[in-house]
Amino acid sequence: EYVRGTISLEEMKQKVEWEKRWTWSFQVYESIFVTARELKIPLIALNVNSEDLQLVENGGFPNLPRPIFEKYITDTKGFAQFIQSSSYQCYADYVISPSYKMHKAMGLLEYSNTGQKLEQPMSYRNFFSARILWDECMATQAYKWSRANPTGLLLGLVGADHVKFQNGIPARYDRLASNEGTKNVDYSISILLNPSLIDSSRSGSFCGSRGMTRLG
Repeated sequence: EYVRGTISLEEMKQKVEWEKRWTWSFQVYESIFVTARELKIPLIALNVNSEDLQLVENGGFPNLPRPIFEKYITDTKGFAQFIQSSSYQCYADYVISPSYKMHKAMGLLEYSNTGQKLEQPMSYRNFFSARILWDECMATQAYKWSRANPTGLLLGLVGADHVKFQNGIPARYDRLASNEGTKNVDYSISILLNPSLIDSSRSGSFCGSRGMTRLG
């Protein structure tokens, strides 16, 4: 509706319940929405519903009903195997673990990603589970769109931690495309804005032979 011009920017903000579902200021993203409207670019929601994500943040995957889990995770075997590789272990050590420590230092682990008070401070296990659900869901939704629109171009704007070393969303998207052998669906291309030298390196290239050396 917003891109078509039938509602205002403020009305869109209210309809998507921005203040309830996201902690970051709407103004940070405002220019993106304005540009999408000017260029008539459709906006697509890719992430997990905040209520479902909070279930995982509170109690991990056992807290997420199976039907809801399967709504987000269509390739359960690939999802489980993905985090077993040495390159992903390196990614977790360099990206996810420091992110957890930063959230802890800032006192943010008592709250969900949308700012809701949790039953207890989030454990690393639940933080990790929420992160991989987030990445897998966005990759899955992006892949579904690409499969349904083989001549289209999907541009995803995500935080750098979800892209680094191709071990966040991009590699998950590529795994889904590879598994199904879908014709006319290209693999993903990632662009990091203002990356550090390490951030822009190949996956695992700064790790040891087993891909487990901590960085930074």
